Amino acid sequence: TIISTYYSEYFIDLSGGVHIQEKSTSRGFWLTITIGFSMFFGRFFLQKYIRLTDQLKEESLQDPLTKLYNRRGLNLNFEQKLITISPYSPLSLILIDIDYFKKINDKYGHDIGDICLIEVADILKNTLRKNDIIARFGGEEFIIVLPRTSKKEAVTIAENIRYTIDQGRFSSFELPLTITLGMTVTVEKNDTILKIIKRADKALYKGKDKGRNRVELSED
Repeated sequence: TIISTYYSEYFIDLSGGVHIQEKSTSRGFWLTITIGFSMFFGRFFLQKYIRLTDQLKEESLQDPLTKLYNRRGLNLNFEQKLITISPYSPLSLILIDIDYFKKINDKYGHDIGDICLIEVADILKNTLRKNDIIARFGGEEFIIVLPRTSKKEAVTIAENIRYTIDQGRFSSFELPLTITLGMTVTVEKNDTILKIIKRADKALYKGKDKGRNRVELSED
């Protein structure tokens, strides 16, 4: 635009008339302004689109209540961890269930139940390490993936979580809560997400049968 304006005297006016310097300069000026505004707003809307796309992607992987991963987010990140870690490096998984949570919803209402879920989720987030994966597995269940973590290390983490919840008080009613945890460790090179979760789930129900508020290991 600048070059065309500068050498405009060598061009015939678009209207078919002779060259008029003032008219050509004015046209070049406003064309440059138009292009500048177009670039500015184009970049602005592109950034808005990228932010909105990232937000929608994040929301599709996130539980809206606790802000933890949902099942879709869990599966995606869990699968990546299984692919990237060494086949000889242990991976532990903990499945957590809040004991008798239905009684809280029935007695105090679902809004108080939701507050309890959020507060439990916050404790789990603050307890875990940076590379650990935590998700809301459904209802009052949570799931934790511990990459490069042996059975002994995972038991220590699980017991620490259980003790922290047991000592806490939740919501404005300061309700006591306990949790039961089912834990397992990868046992073979081609272990799958489904197999690992099933073993932890089986251990979880065994822990419930034994009285709850405990960590139960799977029978690998």
